[in-house]
Amino acid sequence: MTVRRLLGAQRALLVDSTRMDLMQEYPRVNPMAARQRMYVLTPGEELCGGYDGVVLLVGAFAVGRMVVGLMRRPGVSRVGHAVYGWVARHRGCAGGACSIR
Repeated sequence: MTVRRLLGAQRALLVDSTRMDLMQEYPRVNPMAARQRMYVLTPGEELCGGYDGVVLLVGAFAVGRMVVGLMRRPGVSRVGHAVYGWVARHRGCAGGACSIR
């Protein structure tokens, strides 16, 4: 299930980091960095990338808000960052996002 389907079109805008015309609207997000990790920019201008972005997205759900505190705990967060990094390094092409080699 994709983030767009989970959050709904009204709550999430997914931007292809390879489209420079679209990335110009988000100067705070480095396009090269966005090809290596996902970034989440909230309406309140909070910018989080990688595992921290995942935590932010999980917190957008009522059920997710119950686990966000746990996800931010130092040990869990350290493991989460490591897992996110491994997945990001080993992902294939999907929906416009391709691995950096």
